[in-house]
Amino acid sequence: MRPTIICAQADAHTSQIQRQALTDAGYPVVTVHDGAQALAAATEEGAGLLVIDAALPGIDGFEVIERLRRADGPGRALPALLLCPEASAPRTRRRVEVMGDVALLPKPVALDALVEQVSQLVKAPAARGPSRGKGRPAPPDKGSLREVHFGAILH
Repeated sequence: MRPTIICAQADAHTSQIQRQALTDAGYPVVTVHDGAQALAAATEEGAGLLVIDAALPGIDGFEVIERLRRADGPGRALPALLLCPEASAPRTRRRVEVMGDVALLPKPVALDALVEQVSQLVKAPAARGPSRGKGRPAPPDKGSLREVHFGAILH
């Protein structure tokens, strides 16, 4: 069984899209919408990865991860994927380096990139659709997010 992904995203619509993409890839997902909820969910047994927006209300994503690293318990060693519009900024990279076991993904986030990064971080291959030969996109999977026409980009 794949580890549970904690998806912390303030925007309900974005949260729903992320959840569907990760569920389609075979991951169990728990969604939360603020920093306090993220802290609580990340300390539950069975959490395998925290996917967290840097700009959560209340306690931001950076602070959630920093608090988890200082605390005792299962959240201390939980790998995290921080979604941040300033992911390439030196200040952001320095702050993340000292946290340990945190990957950065710039926003807006393409769904394929999100699923690929999650797969790498939990060390389990993501469920994949049809292979993409010779640079052509795979045909849409019926009932999947590949059919979404409004752009599979998360802000």
